[in-house]
Amino acid sequence: DGQKSRSRSGNAELKESAPCNAGACPHDCVMGQWAAWSVCEPFCSGTHMRSRKIISPATDGGKICEAEKQVVPCHNPCMDCHWSDWSGWTICSKSCGKGESNRTRNQV
Repeated sequence: DGQKSRSRSGNAELKESAPCNAGACPHDCVMGQWAAWSVCEPFCSGTHMRSRKIISPATDGGKICEAEKQVVPCHNPCMDCHWSDWSGWTICSKSCGKGESNRTRNQV
């Protein structure tokens, strides 16, 4: 925090002080390093992802956090690929808000 000031010499005021800029300073979000990319799923033509954690969220108007997860397409050479049926969906990871449910299939 800054401070204003005023002082004097003898009877004449030369300097006066008072608090100023008392608001908190903004702190930007701090993100961890990206994890390694996951394998391409499904193998022939699918997506892979990577994620990272928020170490410290933004406060007091600092720069907000960027994406915690990246998902991009991937393609692998595949000859005569055959796939099993999809499994059932897993139970949602959260009872409310933004949860995630997954299902899988295998190359046969």
